[in-house]
Amino acid sequence: MKKILVIASREFLSTVATRGFIIGSLITPVMIGLLVFGLPRLMSQRDFRIAGEVAVIDPSGVVAAALRDTADPAKVEERRRARAQRLAAGAYGAAGSGVAEGPGFDTAITAMTGIAALSGPIPHVRFIEQTGDLAREEHWLVQPVAGAPHLAVVVIRPQALAAPDATDAAPDTGAARPGLAGAGPRTAGRGSGAVDAGPAYELYVPVNIDSRTEAAIRGMLRDAIVSVRARAHGLDLSRLDALAQVQAGRSIAITRDGAERPSTPILDRMLPFGLILLMLLGVLGSGQLLLTTMVEEKSSRIIEVLLAAVSPVELLAGKILGQLGAAMVGMGLYLLVAFVALLTFALVGLVAPSLLLLLFVLFVISFLVYGSVMVAVGAAVSDMRDAQSLLMPFTLALTAVWVLTIPISFNPSSALATTLSFTPVVNTFAILVRVASASPPPSWQVWLSIAIGVASVVGAMWFAAKVFRIALLLNGRPPNLATLLRWAVTARV
Repeated sequence: MKKILVIASREFLSTVATRGFIIGSLITPVMIGLLVFGLPRLMSQRDFRIAGEVAVIDPSGVVAAALRDTADPAKVEERRRARAQRLAAGAYGAAGSGVAEGPGFDTAITAMTGIAALSGPIPHVRFIEQTGDLAREEHWLVQPVAGAPHLAVVVIRPQALAAPDATDAAPDTGAARPGLAGAGPRTAGRGSGAVDAGPAYELYVPVNIDSRTEAAIRGMLRDAIVSVRARAHGLDLSRLDALAQVQAGRSIAITRDGAERPSTPILDRMLPFGLILLMLLGVLGSGQLLLTTMVEEKSSRIIEVLLAAVSPVELLAGKILGQLGAAMVGMGLYLLVAFVALLTFALVGLVAPSLLLLLFVLFVISFLVYGSVMVAVGAAVSDMRDAQSLLMPFTLALTAVWVLTIPISFNPSSALATTLSFTPVVNTFAILVRVASASPPPSWQVWLSIAIGVASVVGAMWFAAKVFRIALLLNGRPPNLATLLRWAVTARV
């Protein structure tokens, strides 16, 4: 046992102390941290300002007046605040209902209220009503100015005053003003106020306009036209908005034992993918290191020196344990980043500690299975290209696990999910997805899957020990998978 621990410590230190391991282990958590914390700040529009003048050619004069009211900075800020509160209430429910909100509700309110800040400062757009022809306004749009920039020219069409597909006549807002270039003709046969179906307005912008500025102007136009249509039909737009708001209560999930917990469908969908990705990164990353070091030591004949001091089984156990320790260090870094992210969004309480314990157990089982196979393959070959061909079946199995995460997480009680939970080699991944899903399996299925995983570890270690005994000192033509199986049957440990 002492020799095994010496080999394990040597393997662990030679792995974690290298520059490649440090960079490789840190780069992914750093990238995840940048995505979680840095990307929202990079996408922030705090420094982007919308200010300038927009010329409005409106024969009725009604929409132009509504535009000036809609563009009032105070009203824009009020609409942003109301939209943020509705988003927060819709995400977590029960806002202001007097019941206990779900975890993260206060954080959601703060985050959603910050939408206004992330969207940039309040636009300061001055809408100027014009009565001239379109050609003159186009010249106004592109001419250089020293003061407020000219942002756009808007031509309001008669269609703006009637709702699409409206069967009643459009409201009478007065005669069209003369001299409007491009004004759409009225259609006979639908009443004196009916208009052709078509765009409510046309927007003329300079070639270098920012897309965010154009989107903001279009948003103001939409709000103004909707308010004009509502008033023309005797409707109170604020009352309609109030009627459209439905205050949702919390979604409460009931577990199999009758306990209540907040329902978090988004987290229930993302959590299985995150855990499987974490296991795959740990198993493949550390398993690849184990394979590489094995091939290198055999090619450089260092393995012959080691076999003079220890037995093949001791060497095998030491290498696997050492790389397992290195894999746990990497796993700890990923879990630390995940914990900080959950803590930031006040979601720590939604991940049960028992799930993290199960992740640890299943990760150890998976690593011992795949690590044993990889170290056995590394002992049998002297070139990484030969190793890749032997590992193809196991690589395909891991790929299938990642692909099948989708159907398993959406239907964790299906026959496919249950069968994979009891299938050696992939059972640890399948049962983890099911436990992390919204409908976890019964406890006996989890324990049975763990037992099958332990049996798989015994079988994989037995296979690796037999291949190790024969293949370590062999050179020449690399064996195929059938040869490795024959060695496992005939060799004596």
